[in-house]
Amino acid sequence: MPFTFSQETTPNSGNTILTADLDVRVSPTDAIITSTNFIGGSSVSGVLDISNNSGIDVLYFISADWRESPASTISMATILANRLTVSVVATASPTDVLVFGGTLAGLVDRPAGGRPLPTATPVEKLTFTVLLAEEDATNLVQGVNLLTDFVFVATQSPA
Repeated sequence: MPFTFSQETTPNSGNTILTADLDVRVSPTDAIITSTNFIGGSSVSGVLDISNNSGIDVLYFISADWRESPASTISMATILANRLTVSVVATASPTDVLVFGGTLAGLVDRPAGGRPLPTATPVEKLTFTVLLAEEDATNLVQGVNLLTDFVFVATQSPA
């Protein structure tokens, strides 16, 4: 989805402000991770492609927008979101890059400072892996369900 940001130039100091259309797309648009009967020690992964069709270099940030499912309460979903760990790994050459590693609840505006997605490399493959550690799979989270959307925000790269 393209966004246009613009600002009028000010009459002083001769500065120039240009506009740019940011066009960053994520695919697929349907669910990449679904799991039932998730138990301690379980993990599940899904892959997304993020592409820069802007014609300018961008930085992107990832957040997890999670909430309770109809069968759970927000307090129970919060406990689960703090126990689930998520890693986001970008496939890169010569080695993969860990973009984020931590709790699902902590996946907000990551990575700090943004991740470059230049026009020279307009597509990046991201693997999201969710894990429930054995020691975190207590009675407190049994039967708890939550729904999660991964949200991407892009800005023009300052470089």
